[in-house]
Amino acid sequence: MKVVLFCGGAGMRLRGYADDVPKPMVQVGTRPLLWHLMKYYSHFGHTEFVVCLGYKGNSIKDYFLHYDESVSNDFVWSQAGKKIHFLNRDIDDWTITFVETGANATIGERLKAVESHLQGEEMFLANYGHSARARLWLLYSWCSLRRVLTLSTPGLGEWSPTFPR
Repeated sequence: MKVVLFCGGAGMRLRGYADDVPKPMVQVGTRPLLWHLMKYYSHFGHTEFVVCLGYKGNSIKDYFLHYDESVSNDFVWSQAGKKIHFLNRDIDDWTITFVETGANATIGERLKAVESHLQGEEMFLANYGHSARARLWLLYSWCSLRRVLTLSTPGLGEWSPTFPR
């Protein structure tokens, strides 16, 4: 099951703290929030991601294009750095599709922009790229966007379903 991550917002609430990076790229420890969110999904077997880019989307692409596994994995360094053997790898099984969805696009417009990347999916997961909470949308039947079930977590362990009209 694919995971759609909305990473296009301007991050107005983080002004002054994270002016140089979009919200999903705010560092938590040695990795950005987006990485931690993706790592969480991959723990449960969801390793195919569609990342909806917008505001400062290039910084997200650059992060993964220049990904440094040595930051969070043990490795053996030998032959003066000519040979590096990672003892474990953390994102080897991830597949990430980066889609420019527009700096000012709404969530609905972003979802429409990635529709072609969800063909053949009976169901997929979606989340904000900066959300540490498990606010998930289960989207059924891509052909009919009216059949959306929203699950949110107002408190730990509480799931409240909402059915759109």
